[in-house]
Amino acid sequence: MRYYQSPNSYRSNQPKRGLWFRLFGHKKRKIVTPETTRYNNPYLKNKKKSWRIPYTLIGCLLIFFGWVSLIIWLPYFKINNITVQSQKIIKSEEVILLVSDFIEPKYYWPKNNYFLVNQKKIADLLMGKFVLQGVDVQKTFPNTINITLQEKISSIIYDDGHDYYLLDQSGSILRQIAGAGESVAVSTSTSPTSTPEHSPDLVFLKKEYGSYPIIYDLRKNEELDQTSILFPNNFIKGVIEFYNSFKQAKLGTIKYGVLDESGKLTILIDKPWIIYMQPTHDIREQIENLSIITKQSKPTEYIDVRFGERVYWK
Repeated sequence: MRYYQSPNSYRSNQPKRGLWFRLFGHKKRKIVTPETTRYNNPYLKNKKKSWRIPYTLIGCLLIFFGWVSLIIWLPYFKINNITVQSQKIIKSEEVILLVSDFIEPKYYWPKNNYFLVNQKKIADLLMGKFVLQGVDVQKTFPNTINITLQEKISSIIYDDGHDYYLLDQSGSILRQIAGAGESVAVSTSTSPTSTPEHSPDLVFLKKEYGSYPIIYDLRKNEELDQTSILFPNNFIKGVIEFYNSFKQAKLGTIKYGVLDESGKLTILIDKPWIIYMQPTHDIREQIENLSIITKQSKPTEYIDVRFGERVYWK
């Protein structure tokens, strides 16, 4: 018996089977026997294994890591602006350079990313590098760090009548901070001391350098340089301690100190009287004596606390 095979049959027009189908397309034929179907429920359909949940999880993870990578490495969030607010004792350029080196990317890890910058580590770095009373580090979205420094008074401003210098606690010159033509003021007013027609420019110094003790030296020193040591170590330390203790005791506001030719230090304050003090002696005792005299008496010219328990005033 002969059969007619149509040219439009499935066998002649079936899709071409590729290598994948030839390898994995043929399923092993399941032999059904009474033993294999004895405990099967004929009404329970076999559940096919679904790959939807694993694929969904993998897709979500890829999207999440891609989003995080985009935020971390996107140049838009790169810190490129650092602002510093402080007195001019600590140079802003030095702080900016230090922080920039600290957040410089290393080993392809963007440490300068806005979300990765650690404010506490920057604050600890600055506290360890400079003499500070406090530091505040804030981030401004998307690429700015704002740093505010509260400098601890560990130096004094020295005025020789021509220039201003910054002295450290050892009495050595750190650097010249202003020249005569820039800020040294001339005054024709007289004071209880033998001060000539000159006084430190308090407005300029307060605005530019903050509340640093100021010593105006009437002695004629030779040409000053970085190797000059003008005062012993305990002298500068005593002046700073006296300024701080005087402020804490609320006895008034110190303007500046004048050191005459004999080495006597006179403190000018916002009162009609002046103070003679000795930085190398017990500062606490001198402050206590000042407090007692100002409460019990009303001096009009001076209070001399240089001689321990013996206090003179007029």
